[in-house]
Amino acid sequence: MEVTFTSESDKEIEYQVYYTTEPGQRFNEVPSVKKKSSRGKHLERIILPTEKIVLFRFDFGVRPGRVSISDMTLAGKNVQPLNFDDFSFVQIDSKRIEKNKLTIVSEQNDPLIMYQKPLGIVSKLSIDWLGFTLLLCVFGAGSNLALAYLRNLRIFGTSNQRSWVDIVFVCILGVLVCVPMMHLSEATTSSWENRKLAVKPHLFTGGIDIDSDYGKKFDAWFGDRFLGREDMLSFYSWLTLRIAPERGNKDVLVGKDGWLFINRKIGPLGYANAVAYSDSELKHGFDYIEKFYRWCKKNNKKFYYIIVPDKNKIYGEYYRTINKINDDSKGYAGQFISYIKQRSVAPVFYLRDCLLREKSQGLLYYKRDTHWSKLGAYYGYLFLAEQFKKDMDIDFLTVSNWKRVKEVQADLSDLYHQKHINDEVYLAPVVPIAVKPIVLPKYGVPEGYVRCENKKGKYRVFVLRDSMFANFLPYFAPNFAVVECHWKQDVTSDDLDRIRKDFDIVLIENAERITPRVMSRSFPDNANLEEK
Repeated sequence: MEVTFTSESDKEIEYQVYYTTEPGQRFNEVPSVKKKSSRGKHLERIILPTEKIVLFRFDFGVRPGRVSISDMTLAGKNVQPLNFDDFSFVQIDSKRIEKNKLTIVSEQNDPLIMYQKPLGIVSKLSIDWLGFTLLLCVFGAGSNLALAYLRNLRIFGTSNQRSWVDIVFVCILGVLVCVPMMHLSEATTSSWENRKLAVKPHLFTGGIDIDSDYGKKFDAWFGDRFLGREDMLSFYSWLTLRIAPERGNKDVLVGKDGWLFINRKIGPLGYANAVAYSDSELKHGFDYIEKFYRWCKKNNKKFYYIIVPDKNKIYGEYYRTINKINDDSKGYAGQFISYIKQRSVAPVFYLRDCLLREKSQGLLYYKRDTHWSKLGAYYGYLFLAEQFKKDMDIDFLTVSNWKRVKEVQADLSDLYHQKHINDEVYLAPVVPIAVKPIVLPKYGVPEGYVRCENKKGKYRVFVLRDSMFANFLPYFAPNFAVVECHWKQDVTSDDLDRIRKDFDIVLIENAERITPRVMSRSFPDNANLEEK
């Protein structure tokens, strides 16, 4: 499928198209496609490597300024014009729609539009005839050379008899060379590698311009889709786990007793607590939290910021290949929390000490996953409940029943190409009051943007969160009238308007490894921070 539109801007824009292929799937980097567009007016074409689209989202990059797009269509076997009145708008400062043209102005970090109507596009079979002709010529020439070689094969010595052993060998070799081309996968992502697969390239980039990187792109596309690729990955994983089980890879560190730890986003220096933030980075992050806190105080809202520690901060004894240069208090979260507490009275909390105290009660993190278990989330909830009680009159639920379950949480196993191993029993609290999350229609992705309502609750909470909050929500939501969760860390002017009108509490939560991302956020410049 492909998206076509006319772009008009005063500077280079990096557009990004997100899409989902299954109901209930949330938007993420896999799958999505980026396309840079130079300043001026251009006709743009973005190829989407999929046969089906359920949800469609169009991003304008970071602080694009003033941009116009027009005549947007989504095409497969049929063509569907996309009416801009049928989009929802996020982080857009202002917009104007004129027939089939949309003009936006935004200085936000992630402005986007999301199509709200059902999509009725059917994929078409796309044939690159020029590429097919070139491949046919190469195949013909190669076949002619192979046949010439076979005609002249002789055994060593004086006999003129043909060597059938050599002939059979060459034929078998030729078949094996052709086998990978017998079937090309149409998948868009690889569950083994947790990444997006290469997109089929086109020889021409637009008009009559030839793509000088076509060869490299074709090689990447074929290398991601040839027949037997998954079997090769499985064999490689099996071999690696037996020859060098402690080796790990660029995404995963292998610890003792089957424990896995994430490597990407942290890296060896992060595990050694050797990454030091600069003063400017700490100040920028502090300004974001402090301004948010001051805005909440001015508008009579409670504000809380919590950081959930990475697994290595609680179970560091199980990873063995990295020596700590500094204590865990000098890690990502420790530096940031310490900087804030030295300069502000904003309620900020790092849950490492809380979880270390409860470590003997059971496994607080999954052995082969990056996230905390239901038990770990419950103890984090109890700690936060005590902080809330200091500021408001509220009764928090307590758990009296527990169950022992075998759970397979294994995102690290996927990254390590390791089959899921269900050999661990986890203690799970039984929640006495269940509150069913409601998908927010504006976003349409249940994992990321949900709203929990409880008529017996007292306060309304607006949450900026990440994936760590998933196991936290079942304990947290039953205590409040409304808990509305947004899977992001930045806040927009529209968010502030909604908080001012509809909410009593703001809670920001993030995993320790994404603290640098939170520190890069900026509070809206047009927000009034002065107290009444």
